[in-house]
Amino acid sequence: MGQVNVNAPPPQAPRSGAGGLNLLLAVVAIVIVLFVLFLLYTGALGGLFGARTTNINVNPAPTQNQKPPAVNVTVNPPAVNVTVVAPTAKPTVKPTP
Repeated sequence: MGQVNVNAPPPQAPRSGAGGLNLLLAVVAIVIVLFVLFLLYTGALGGLFGARTTNINVNPAPTQNQKPPAVNVTVNPPAVNVTVVAPTAKPTVKPTP
C-alpha cells in the first residue's frame, strides 16, 4: 500500500466585511421592493399600464338659448261622497279620582 499525505489547509482570517456588504445589499433590495409596491398601491404607476379613466358628462348643462320643455300635469281626483251623521247623545266622561 502507498503512503498518503494529508495536509491541513492553512488557517484563514474571518471575513466579516463580506457579511456586512451582503446585509447592506439585502436592505437596499427590500427598500426598493417596498417603494415599488407603494407606487403600485397609490396608483402613481397607473399611467404606465394604460389604466386611465375619462370623465364623460352625459347630461350637459343647458345653454342660455335653450328653454326647458313645458310640462302639463292633469290631475283627476276621484269623487268621494262623505256623509256626516250627527251624534244622538253626548259622550259621558267620568272624572278620574
